[in-house]
Amino acid sequence: MPVVPTYEDRGIRLDPGLNFRDTTRATGEMFGSGIGEALGGVGKGMTDVGQAISDAAKAKPDLASVENEAAANMAVQRAAAGLAQVKNGGGETPGHGSQTGTGPVDAFLKHQADIDKVVKETRDSLSPAAQLLFDEKAGPIVYDAKKQGVEAQAQARKSGIQEGYWAGATTFRDQAVEVPTDETRYQNFMALGLEQIERLGFLQRWPPEHMEQVTAAYISDARKRSTLTLAETDPIKALNYSLDHAADLSSADRMALHDAMKPAVDAAMKREAVHYSLANAAPDQFVASELPPAAYVLLGAIGEKEAPSYDARSGGGRFGDFATHPGMVGIGGTSTKAGRYGLDGSTWERIVAATGLADFSPASQDRGAWWLAQTNYRIQTNRSLEEDIKAGRWAAIRETLAPTWGGLAKLSDEDFVKLAGWPAPTVPQGAQGGIGSDAAALAHAAPLPPLAPSVQPPTARLSPEMEAVLARLPPAQAEELRNAGLAGVPEDGQDRAKADTVQQATRADGYQQRIDNGDKTLTLRDIEEDVVLKPDQKAELRGKWEAKNQEIVETERNVDRFNHGELKFDPYSEVGRADNDAVWDQISTWQKPEEAFPLLKSLVKQTNMVPSQIINGIQQLLDSRDPDKVQGALQLAQQLMSVSKADLRNGVDGEAMENAAIVFRHMVSDLGYSPEEAALYYIRVNDPDYRPTIDKTKVDNALLSIGVDDVESLLNMGDGDPYLGFDSGQAQDLLNMYKDLYSREAENAPNLWTARARADEKFKRRYGVTIVTGFPTIMRYPPEAYYPDIGGSMQWMQEQLLADVRTAVGDPTIKPGELMIEPSGDAEQRIATKRPPAYEVTIVRKGKDGKPVRERVLPGFGFVFDPTGPLAEQNKTDARIYAETRLAAYQARQAQLRHRKNVIDQMGGKGFNTSKEVIDQELLTLDKLQAELRSGMDLSSQPQSVADSGLVRRTPWIKLYNQTGDIGNELPASQADPDPGLVGVIGPAWRKGNNPISLLSNKENNVKFSDVLVPTFDPWKKAEGTIYAHYPKQLAGLFNEEAYNAWTAQIDQENEDGRLIAASGLKGKAMTAVAGFFDVSSLFPAEKLFPFGRAGYKWAVSMFGRNGARAMVGGARGATKAAIRELGLQSTQRTRPMSQSISAVATKALGEIIKAARK
Repeated sequence: MPVVPTYEDRGIRLDPGLNFRDTTRATGEMFGSGIGEALGGVGKGMTDVGQAISDAAKAKPDLASVENEAAANMAVQRAAAGLAQVKNGGGETPGHGSQTGTGPVDAFLKHQADIDKVVKETRDSLSPAAQLLFDEKAGPIVYDAKKQGVEAQAQARKSGIQEGYWAGATTFRDQAVEVPTDETRYQNFMALGLEQIERLGFLQRWPPEHMEQVTAAYISDARKRSTLTLAETDPIKALNYSLDHAADLSSADRMALHDAMKPAVDAAMKREAVHYSLANAAPDQFVASELPPAAYVLLGAIGEKEAPSYDARSGGGRFGDFATHPGMVGIGGTSTKAGRYGLDGSTWERIVAATGLADFSPASQDRGAWWLAQTNYRIQTNRSLEEDIKAGRWAAIRETLAPTWGGLAKLSDEDFVKLAGWPAPTVPQGAQGGIGSDAAALAHAAPLPPLAPSVQPPTARLSPEMEAVLARLPPAQAEELRNAGLAGVPEDGQDRAKADTVQQATRADGYQQRIDNGDKTLTLRDIEEDVVLKPDQKAELRGKWEAKNQEIVETERNVDRFNHGELKFDPYSEVGRADNDAVWDQISTWQKPEEAFPLLKSLVKQTNMVPSQIINGIQQLLDSRDPDKVQGALQLAQQLMSVSKADLRNGVDGEAMENAAIVFRHMVSDLGYSPEEAALYYIRVNDPDYRPTIDKTKVDNALLSIGVDDVESLLNMGDGDPYLGFDSGQAQDLLNMYKDLYSREAENAPNLWTARARADEKFKRRYGVTIVTGFPTIMRYPPEAYYPDIGGSMQWMQEQLLADVRTAVGDPTIKPGELMIEPSGDAEQRIATKRPPAYEVTIVRKGKDGKPVRERVLPGFGFVFDPTGPLAEQNKTDARIYAETRLAAYQARQAQLRHRKNVIDQMGGKGFNTSKEVIDQELLTLDKLQAELRSGMDLSSQPQSVADSGLVRRTPWIKLYNQTGDIGNELPASQADPDPGLVGVIGPAWRKGNNPISLLSNKENNVKFSDVLVPTFDPWKKAEGTIYAHYPKQLAGLFNEEAYNAWTAQIDQENEDGRLIAASGLKGKAMTAVAGFFDVSSLFPAEKLFPFGRAGYKWAVSMFGRNGARAMVGGARGATKAAIRELGLQSTQRTRPMSQSISAVATKALGEIIKAARK
C-alpha cells in the first residue's frame, strides 16, 4: 500500500543551493489512496459508535433519557462551535483553515489534537448516558473536521513540492541576473534553474509544447531583468546588452524594455554626446568663453602639442568624470598629467587653491591653464603674457613657458602666427627662420593687427562607439536616439552659460562685498587674475577697488619703488612713518623669518627708518625682562643700527633703545661678555628699583684722563705723518666735542664704561677719515661713508672733485693735495632725510711766505658727488667683460658640439643619447645668441662727458646700487654685527680656510645640469644692479637658472662667512688659522721639491750665510705649501680675491723665513 510522505520525512529536503530534491516518487493516485484509507478508519470508528447508540435506543425511554438527549444536543452545539473556532481561529490567533503554504502540514498534528481536545472537554461534562448520545450525534461533525484537516495537509504537501521547484528556478535566475556581464557564470546559473523547471514539468506531466513555452519565458525574463539591472548604472551598456542577446528576448519583453529604458537611454545619450563633444574639441574650439583672445592663441598652441582631448591621461587612456582631477597615472604613463593641457595633480591643486575652480571640466581646464601660464610668465619675466602675445614675442613666450609645457618648444613662430590669425609674415632676405628666430618679429615690424581668434564652441557629435551601437538598432529608433543625444550639446551649453553667469555674478558680488568692507587682504591682482570674471566685471571692480583703496594703491607704488631701490620717506614726518609701516606690512606678509630680515634691512637702508611694528616688537621684548627675549631684541636692534645710524631714534624712546644696543655691542665685542651676560646686565640696570648715579668727581677725573690720542684711536688714525687739516687747534676742538658728548652720556648711564661706550659709538658716527682730497684727512661726515666704492675704489670721487674744481676756477694746475672739503651747514638735515651730505670746497696753497692760504670756492654752494657717471662706466666695463667672456664660452661650447658631432659620425650614431639634429639645433641657437650678444655690445670706449660742474647743485644720488650691500665702506665688524661666538664662527672659518671643507660645502656641488644651455636665460640681466654684477667673468659661464641660483647662493654664503669671521674678531682669525693648519696642503712634501744637496747648500751658505740659507729654503717650502692651499681655495670659492691669496703666500713665506733664521 502506498505511503504518503510526511513533511518531516528525511526523504524530502532542501540542499544549501536551494535545490529542492524529492527522492520519493509520489503520484496523485497515491495522495488519493492515502486520504481514502484515513477516512475509512474514521468511518469504521463512527459505525461502531452508531451501533452502540442503536442498541441503547431499544431501551424504554424515560425522563432521564430525555434529559440526557437534551444535554447531548447542547453538547453537540458547543462542540460544533469549538471545532469552528479551531478551523477559523479567534481574535489574533489564526485558525487551521486560514493557514497557507506549509502551514497545514506543520500544524496538522496540533489540529487533530485540538479537535480531540474540544470533543473530550465537551464530552467529559456529560453523564455516561449523555456521553453515548453525544458520541452518536457528534460523530459526523468530528469526522468532517478531521477530514478537512487531512485534505488540507495533503494539498499543502503537493503544493510545497511544486513551489520548491519553482523557488529553486527563481533563485538561480536571480543569481544569473546579478552577473549579466559574466556570461559563463550567467549560463551556469541559468542551467541550474532550467533543471528545476524540467523537474517541475515532469512532476506535473507538462506536454512538450508547454515545457518549451515555460522555458522560453524563463530565459527571456532573465535577460530582461539583467538588462534592467545594467540600466540602473549604465543605460547605454544595457542597450548594447539587449542587442547582444536579442534572440533570448520575447517580443513582449523587448517592447517592455524599450518603454522602461527610453528615458534613461535618452538622458545617457545626451551625457555621452556632451562629454564626447566637449572632450574632443577641435584646436580652435574651447569651452570657456570669457577669456581674452590672447588666451585662445596660447591655449590652442598648448593643446595642439600636449594632449588630444580634455579627457586624456598621461600614457594613454581616458577618464570619464570631470568632477575632479583623476590624479592617477595613465596606462603606460609616468605622471598624473591629465586633460587637454597636461596638468598633473599637484599643479592642479595649486591652480584650484588660487582660482577656486570647482571641478576639472573642460571650461575649468581652459581657465586653469590660462591662469598658470600668466602666473609663471609674470614670475619669470615680470611682464604681461597677454601683452606679449599681442606684441608677437613668440620666442620669449616659447622659451619661458617651455619648462611647463614642453610641446611649446616644438612650435615655430609661423605656427604661433597662424594661431593668432595673422597673415603669414614676409621674412626679410637673409633672415634666419625656425625655432628661436625673430623672423616673424622682423616681418611684423609694423604694428600688429588685432588677434583674430575668438572662442568657438565645440561641435555636437557622437563618439564612434555610440554610432556603432546605434547602427545595430532599427533606423527609426537609431535616428530618434541620435537626435536626442545631439540635442543635449546645445542644452548643456545653455546650462553652462547660465551657471557661468551665476558664478560670475556671485564672485563679483563677493569681491564687491570685500571692497565695501575694506578687506585689506584683497589685492588688485586677485581681481585682475581671476579667470572667471568677464572683462567688463574686472574693469568695474578695478575702479571701485582703487577708489576704496587709495592708500593701498600708493603703498603698492611704494613697494615697486622699494623693489627698484628708489624708496625714500621723510623719517621725521608722521606720513613718512605711516607709509614706511604700510610698505613693511606689504612686503613682509607670508614671509618666513629668514626671508623677512633681508627685506627689513633693505627697507631700513632705503628709508632710514625702522618700521614701528619692529620697534614696538623690540620694546615689548625688552620690557618682558625674559633673558632670551631681551637678548634677541638687543641683537636685532644692534643689527638694525649697523644698517642705519638714525633708524632707532625715529621711534618712541628710540634713544634709550639705541643706547641699549650700543652697550650690548660694547660688552660683547669689546669687553668679551657673552650675549647672555650682556642681556642679564641690561635687565639689571633697567630694573625700576635700580637707579645708580655716577659721582661727578669720577666723571671729572675720567674727562681729565681723555686725550687727543684717544680721539685719534676712535678714528683709526694710528701713527704717522700729521694729517692735512688736523692741526693742534682742530685736534683740541675734536677733543672738546668728544668730552661734551661723554659728559651728556654720563648723566644717564649706570656707570662710566657704559657712558664711554655710548660716547665712542656716537662720536664715530660723526667723524672719520677721507682720502678724497689726496691725503688722509679727518673730517665730519666723510664722503666715503655715504657714497659707494666703484670698481673696489674711491678714486672716482677724487677725480670728480679735482676735475670739477679745475673747471670751476679755470685753473688746471690744481693738485689733489691742495684741496680741502667740509660738510655744508645742512649736512645733518640732508643725512636725516636720506640724502648724502653736501660739501664746501677750499683750495689750500702755500703763499709766498710758505704758509698755507685758504681760498673758498664759490661759497654758498654745496658740492655733491655724483656716482651716476662712474657707475655707468663701471657697469659698461663689467658688461663688456661679461659679453667678451660669454662669447668665448659660446665659441668653446660650439667647438665641443662640433667635436661630439664628428664622434657620432665616426661611431655611426651608436652609444649616444644626443642626436645630430639636436646638436645642429643647439649650434644654430648659439649662432643666434652670439649675434645678439655682438649687436648688444657697446664698443665705444669714450668716457661720458660731464656737462655740469660738480660745484652746482647736482641731483642727489638716491638709488641704491645694491639693495643687499652697504652704501659706502663696510662698517667695522664690532659696529656692524654681533659677535657670533666661538661656536658660530667654526663653520665659516673652516669653509674659508680649509680646502676639503670648502669643496664639500660648495653650493654649486648640487647642480646636476650646470652646462645645459637655456637660450632665453641672461645672467647679466638677472644680476644687473646687484652685488653679483661685480663678477662679470663668472656670470658669463652660467647657462641656466639652476646654475645661477647655486652660484649666487655660494657667493652669499662666502660673504656671510666673511662677515661672521670679521664680527668675531680674534676668535675668527684664530679659528681660520686652525682650519688652515689642518688643511691637506700641509701634507704636501715641499722638502722634496727643495731638497738642496750638499753642493747647493754650500753655495747658499757662501752667498747668504748659514742662517740665510736656512731662511731661503724654509721660505721657499712655506710659500709652496701656502700657494697650493690658496690655489685650492681659489678654485672652490667665488669671492676670494687674488690679493688675499698673494698676501697669505707672502705671510707664510715670511713666517718660515723668520722661524728658520731663529734656529
